[in-house]
Amino acid sequence: MAAMRVNENFFCLVIVCLALSAAGCASSAQKPAPTGAVPVRVLYERNCAVCHGPQGQGTQLGTMKIPPLSSGAALTDPDEKFLKQINDGGNGMPPFKYTLDDKQINDLVRFVREEIQGRK
Repeated sequence: MAAMRVNENFFCLVIVCLALSAAGCASSAQKPAPTGAVPVRVLYERNCAVCHGPQGQGTQLGTMKIPPLSSGAALTDPDEKFLKQINDGGNGMPPFKYTLDDKQINDLVRFVREEIQGRK
């Protein structure tokens, strides 16, 4: 009975991970046209907080460790590295270049630097 419970929990975890990956991997041939200003905090909550946490603390999704944005390497990584990671994805992160425009991605980097990391 315990083995069945573990299998059910593992199955649910796999489904959640696949759903998160699918949501982040939605692609289109070109970037969406701007539809009005979405506050950068809302962009972070919709696109980043699911994995990196609401305060950028990082999380664990199954066996995948999502790095924090509020400590560690994120504090010293140059903005260009953030921009490339958000655009192209990699290491388990989906690319956002198909769902966010350049301004939104730049705004997210600024938000992480100022609001999550406390830089001004």
